[in-house]
Amino acid sequence: MMSTHSSRAPLRALVAMGLLLGPASVLAGELKFTVTSDQPAGGFAFSPVWLGVQDGIYQTFTSGMPVSPALQAVAELADTSLISAAFTGHGSQTVVGSAPFGPGSSATGVLNVVDPSTNRYLDFAAMVVPSNDFFFANQDPQAIQLFDSAGNFAGPITIQIYG
Repeated sequence: MMSTHSSRAPLRALVAMGLLLGPASVLAGELKFTVTSDQPAGGFAFSPVWLGVQDGIYQTFTSGMPVSPALQAVAELADTSLISAAFTGHGSQTVVGSAPFGPGSSATGVLNVVDPSTNRYLDFAAMVVPSNDFFFANQDPQAIQLFDSAGNFAGPITIQIYG
């Protein structure tokens, strides 16, 4: 879900991912995430982006239903601590960026996926700035498959988010 003011250019977060596997096994791997704001000067910004790679069960939110306190903390305060706690036990997670992504900015982070044959799907969430409750996140826990059932990486993958 995402919302933007109609007089602004669309919010676009570009998330590019690449996998660097350890030399001995496909049962562990590092995903490199690059998050970029392609907003024009004066456009919206967004908070550091929470990312999780999971088994397809954890659902960040359900359209038309109230969001969880964990996602509410992201959407209203850019606080990822509650969503990180809620996601514990579902897979690997990280936060990319340490400050809001203004127009033209980017950051890179690495996430270790212990078992990509089980933890195959990407989740993400961030606050749109300035706002008091706009966010972008994926609601379908299996919409973005990073690995197949054998743990083979399906990338590189680019995700573009427009408002």
